[in-house]
Amino acid sequence: DFINREFLKTLGKKKFLTEFTDITLFKLFVFFHCIGKIKKENGYTEGVKIFKESIANRLILGSKGSQFVVNLMEKQSEVLKLFDLWKNEKLTDKDKNFFWYENKDIAVYLFIFSLAELSSLYEKKYFKSKIEKLKEFIKSLQEYYFNVYKKEIVETPLLNGKEIMEILNLSAGKKIGEIKSKLLEYQISGLIKNKEEAIKFIRSFNIEK
Repeated sequence: DFINREFLKTLGKKKFLTEFTDITLFKLFVFFHCIGKIKKENGYTEGVKIFKESIANRLILGSKGSQFVVNLMEKQSEVLKLFDLWKNEKLTDKDKNFFWYENKDIAVYLFIFSLAELSSLYEKKYFKSKIEKLKEFIKSLQEYYFNVYKKEIVETPLLNGKEIMEILNLSAGKKIGEIKSKLLEYQISGLIKNKEEAIKFIRSFNIEK
């Protein structure tokens, strides 16, 4: 009752190698998820490295199946992080926007996992109230997705590299990539919603930064 039907109807529909489905791989993720918590070294999660280079290869998951599990491992704490911000009235629209931009394809699995994870963190007498609060939050996050994010946020880059070079009279290079990244960040933040605003933004961009 706390997950939107649009997300629920996708469960079990993703197909990977042979008999593997998203449900099968989700169960695999739950089984192995703790290794995803191993600390990062040089910006790379060692737990994910172990899974990709050892476990996934032994199980012959294929690249898509392996990446599906890896994505869940890397994002397993995202819902509870936002939940904590929400409880403390610190959650922003930008936080929600980037959650949906990065996780919309795996959000339903993260929602289910977060409930299981939360239930393991608290004693039974606290379980019901905590779970109800989390369900309330998940409902509100989904409502935001359908009522705001899908209607107002532009994910597709409004300007490509060639257009940026022509507008700013710049040659191809690292700076173009930086401008494209910053423009997309502003789009997902909800600050830029059309091509005219995008052009105005890059013209004001300090290319000497």
